[in-house]
Amino acid sequence: MRRARVERVPAAGERVALPADVAHHLIRVLRLGQGDVVEAFDGHGRSALVVLDGDGDIVGRGDMRVSHVRRPLELLLGVPKGGALETVVRMATEIGVTRIHLVLAERSVARPDRPDRVRRWVEEAARQCGRSDVPPVGLPCSLADAWAATSPDCVRLFAQPGSASAPACPAGAAVAIGPEGGWTDGERHASAAAGARPMGLGPQVLRTDTAAAVALGWLSISC
Repeated sequence: MRRARVERVPAAGERVALPADVAHHLIRVLRLGQGDVVEAFDGHGRSALVVLDGDGDIVGRGDMRVSHVRRPLELLLGVPKGGALETVVRMATEIGVTRIHLVLAERSVARPDRPDRVRRWVEEAARQCGRSDVPPVGLPCSLADAWAATSPDCVRLFAQPGSASAPACPAGAAVAIGPEGGWTDGERHASAAAGARPMGLGPQVLRTDTAAAVALGWLSISC
């Protein structure tokens, strides 16, 4: 089933216009036409089947669905170099992260792509994996500011080799994954001051993208 992000999901029988870029993708790129059915979602948890009209509108076909409320699972990501940033944010979206904080860590070599590009990666991953909500991406900031922006109900964790495994987090979790070279002593102190505890990811030294996959995979099951 083809999926499309829209500003508002129409009720049954209601007609709304597609955003121009979405209409172009469906009609010009995917070669869909009048009468084809797609799933529309608004990025906030609502979705419905709709029928394409020939002029770029959609008409609601069935009842609107509202996805279940997710427990917080937030990622504080020390911006990595190369293509790892795109890999991590797409993977995090597929796993079920509810918010992504981009951290300009002291050892971050790279600077993030434009925020709109990162948000596009996240939206594409949400569309492909079947999510009807799209996790927001915060503007790049320091680790201390990222901790201040996380949900107060989350158990706060930061990846630290040699530490104990993470506890179960029934109310949700926020985890900080460092860039190449890891967190500095100052950043570890900032995490401790924010109430975060160290989280071990096994005996090996992991790349940033691997560490994020391991941490988020575990927390998505235990949260």
